[in-house]
This record gives sequence, structure tokens and C-alpha cells, in this order.
Amino acid sequence: GNFTGAVGHTYAFYSIARDNVGNVEEPPAAPDAVTTVTVRQYFAEWLPPVKAVEQGYSYVMQDGSTLPIKLHLTDSTGAFVEEPALTIVVSDAAGNELVSFDRSQLRIETGEDGCQYYMVNLKTKESGMSVGPTYYIKALVDGTQVGSAVDLTLASGGVAKGK
Repeated sequence: GNFTGAVGHTYAFYSIARDNVGNVEEPPAAPDAVTTVTVRQYFAEWLPPVKAVEQGYSYVMQDGSTLPIKLHLTDSTGAFVEEPALTIVVSDAAGNELVSFDRSQLRIETGEDGCQYYMVNLKTKESGMSVGPTYYIKALVDGTQVGSAVDLTLASGGVAKGK
């Protein structure tokens, strides 16, 4: 069977054998296995307007304006996670990082529905983004990508389009 433990807790397991004639093994003096849950599972959801871009819709931007990036980060229970190792990164197609926002630059806000999320404004011109190339917005925890990346292309006329 499967067992789901809590992060930071240690669990010990043992098995007891039973044969076809009913003999049952005594419990062991020590466990057969010991494990500590050290990895937290994260779920990342981009919120509008980035969610709209992620789904292939357009987001109209005025020259010099910003793209608000909103990320809802939860754990396996669905609870919002205040993660100190969270970073949001914008890179080009070759993987070159244009800008990154560490936890100290991300604000936690609460939407009208009571949902908490991380928020930062991406200033496309100041970040070195230009019309044409595809860029990627990713969420990382301890350097590991969480959830899917958003593909973003700036089009002339100030329109950001997802792919």
C-alpha cells in the first residue's frame, strides 16, 4: 500500500509474516525500514493575466507598462505555501536568465475570493525583452521548476501572446 507522511517527520515500518498453516512471526525488535519525509510537493497555478497568456489568450500592454505576474503556490493539502526559497525567473529561448525575482521581491496578496498568491510586476522594457522572441516565465523552489512554464512573446502594438 501507499503511505503519505508529513514533511519533517520520521516513520518506522516493519512487517510480520504469516504462513499458510497460521504460523505468525513475532514483531521484530527493530523496524525493517525507517524513512524521513524531507521533500515537500508543490503545485503552482498562474493567475490572470498570466493564466490567460498560458492558455493562449492575449494580454494587451501599453508601452512602458508592466505584466503583473501572480502565482498561487500550494502543497499537497491545497494550503497556500509561504516558501522562502521561491524564485520566479524570466528567461529567453536559449535559457539565458533575463530577470529573476526572489522571495524578498515577491509580495503576498489576497484576492477577492480569499485566495493568497505571490505577486510581482514584470517590466518588459527594463528586463531586456523585445518584440518577436519567445520568453519563459518559470517558478522555482530551491532551483527546481514547479509547475509548467508560461511561454510569452511580445508582439508589436504592445500585445503579449502565449503559445
